[in-house]
This record gives sequence, structure tokens and C-alpha cells, in this order.
Amino acid sequence: MSTDAPPQVSVAPDGSPPEPLRRPVPVAWVIAVVAGLIALVGAVLLPFAPVSVSTPEVRWPVDPRDPAPTMLMLTAYEPAELEARFSCRTARAAAATPDGVVLSTMGPTSRDAAAEALADVARGDAVTVRSGGFDLWSGFLPAGDCRFVVAGDAAGVRVLLDGAMVSGTPSRIIAPDPEERRELERTVLPESRPEPKPVTPLPEVDALRTSVPPAADAGRDDLSVRLVLDDAFDHAPTPGKAALIVVLVLALVAGEVALAVPSD
Repeated sequence: MSTDAPPQVSVAPDGSPPEPLRRPVPVAWVIAVVAGLIALVGAVLLPFAPVSVSTPEVRWPVDPRDPAPTMLMLTAYEPAELEARFSCRTARAAAATPDGVVLSTMGPTSRDAAAEALADVARGDAVTVRSGGFDLWSGFLPAGDCRFVVAGDAAGVRVLLDGAMVSGTPSRIIAPDPEERRELERTVLPESRPEPKPVTPLPEVDALRTSVPPAADAGRDDLSVRLVLDDAFDHAPTPGKAALIVVLVLALVAGEVALAVPSD
């Protein structure tokens, strides 16, 4: 006959069976879940975080007293911003040369120069300013010296004479051909149709040249070009995006380590 006493079972005061003991959630699991949520949010935000795009400047000529021609091939063909300066005495000096080129952004043998380049040409006492296929300004040089500025950006190109704007040509969007539009509507889904691009008078650039001979007393206002380039392929993350990348990587590492910890 066994003398072992039956096991004691504790019951609640109301006679109901006791609740099972709850084991605490392992800390590693909590870390893994939190790290996973941080990584998920970071992955969603990362594509929208800004980047800094390189916008280098080109200034020509190196020595305004001797404006030597230079080749300049742009990735985007057109600059993001343009500022070209020349004086009346420079225009008169160019008019005394066979081709009268005060400034051109394409080589003399380029077939696209008339339609794409910035061309400031002097003939006699008159100057013509043409850019991107647009006739911007044409007129006679004022008596004495003067200062021309051709300034342009995505909004358009302006010609200033002694600080006063004498011409402004805005960029514009040309409506598509009706037949082409109907064909696109019939064959291409709305979200896949190309967006209309503005036609801008900004010139294409593959060279910077002039026919003006060297002058010992020439300065920047006599002849100079400043180009701001949009180099979309040369970009870097901003400090905020770099910090987001670091947080994302740390969250992934923390989650991996936490999941590798054995549970009891």
C-alpha cells in the first residue's frame, strides 16, 4: 500500500482552476520586431529622400584679353542657366572680321548651329542675337560703348542692353499634332503617354568661340560666358538620406542578431 500523498492542486477562491503561468516574451524577440519595423519604414522612405545634384559652373574665356576657342561637350546638351556678356566695342571688333561672330556656342562647321546654337553676330553697326532657333534681338549698336547681357534659364532667354531688357523669349509648350494626339489616345494607355516638353530658346553647347581678336585691355564685360550645368548623373545623398541609410542598415543588423539569439 502506497503512502504517497496526492499532489496538491491550488484552486482560486471561487473554485475555478488556476490560470497557466505566462512566460515573459524574450527581449530578443522584441528587439527583432522593433528593428524590423524600423527597417520597413526606412525602406519605404528611402526612395523619397532627397539627393544633391551637382551643378558645376563653366566660365569662359580663361583670359578675357585672349578669348581662345574651346570645345565643351555637355551631357544634357543645353545648360541649366546661361549668362553671356559682350560690349559694343567687342561687337564692332567682331564686325571687322570676315564672319562677324561675337559669340557662338557651336563650331563653325556645325550643321545645327543656325537651329540650336547661341549666335551673336555683328555686321556693320548692327547686331543679331539668335538662340535655339529663336531670333531674340536685332538692332543697331548705340553710339559709344554699351553692355549686352544674354541671360537664360528654363523659363526663357532675355536680352539686356545697358541693364534694360530689350527682348524676352519665354519657353513654351507646343500642342501636339491632332493626328498624332489621336493616335496616342487610341494606342497608348494614359499613364504611358509621353509628357509634352517645353520648347526653350536655351542654346545647345558644344564649343565656345569668337572671331574677336585679342585685346590687351579687355575685361569680363567685354566678352564672357557663364554656364550652370545640370549634371543629373553626378549626385550624392543629402545628410538626411545618408542618416536614413545608416539607420536602415543598423536596424537590419540588429534584427539579424536578435533572431540569431536562441530562445529558452
